[in-house]
Amino acid sequence: MIFIDLNTEMSADISNEHHPAFVAAVNRRIAKYETEQLEEGKSAYVFITNMTYHRDLLGPAKMFSILTSVGISDFARARRYRMSEKYRRDQKHADALRVGESMKNLLSFPTTFDGSLPGSTLHGEAPPVQINEKYSFEGVGPDGSDVIGEVTDAIVDETAKESIIAIYTEDQQAHILKTPMSEYQLADYRAHKEAYFGKIKYIPNGIKNPYDLFLFFLEGQTGTKREKLLEQMKMTEDQTRGISNEDLLLEYCERLVSGSGWFKVVDGVMTDEPSESCP
Repeated sequence: MIFIDLNTEMSADISNEHHPAFVAAVNRRIAKYETEQLEEGKSAYVFITNMTYHRDLLGPAKMFSILTSVGISDFARARRYRMSEKYRRDQKHADALRVGESMKNLLSFPTTFDGSLPGSTLHGEAPPVQINEKYSFEGVGPDGSDVIGEVTDAIVDETAKESIIAIYTEDQQAHILKTPMSEYQLADYRAHKEAYFGKIKYIPNGIKNPYDLFLFFLEGQTGTKREKLLEQMKMTEDQTRGISNEDLLLEYCERLVSGSGWFKVVDGVMTDEPSESCP
């Protein structure tokens, strides 16, 4: 991984529609280096930033970052991908993408410097339960007694301001518990939705494009048995011989997106524009 800071003027408003003037020049220089100077067999992720705090000491802090690469043909390249292909690419380059994602938060100072949640450390709220950990739960037993159970899953209903916790007790009983959440706990959850319960989970932040919908289906269908997938896809084992379970699952989720009717299809190509049926 190579990190470069430009230390130049931020000459335009930073938004999705307007990029600083140096972006085009950076992209041209990276492309020129890759084609004319890069040694054969060499490759690298390249993180380019422009931090100009010292140029405007009294103004708001600004930073712009560009995530690109040299010698890596399937990373940061502008072309069309099938959803399954993009998913495999994202898994392959997950470490670099996480570094790029973390840059979004570089200008946000943590409320606590030991990594603990502000609601617990600063306001005395109970910390969230952790998935796969055991706890004593009050009044869960049939006679109102306390029980010890392992948390198997947990989600947050922000509208109802409560956490919904699935537990499995030592006497092999499953329970669903609902626990009210304070505003401090909700704030902690909103800041760390994916890892709030101690296990990285895909939390959809609205379905804005076909790939968001693909990930939503993938999260829900992961773990589905091969026989069930074949049944849903109206295919036989002979027709899918040599296709792995993962590839079959990705193909099925692509079909679900295509058949959902949530996004418009123009000339056979699915667009990012939602259809009228998109919730």
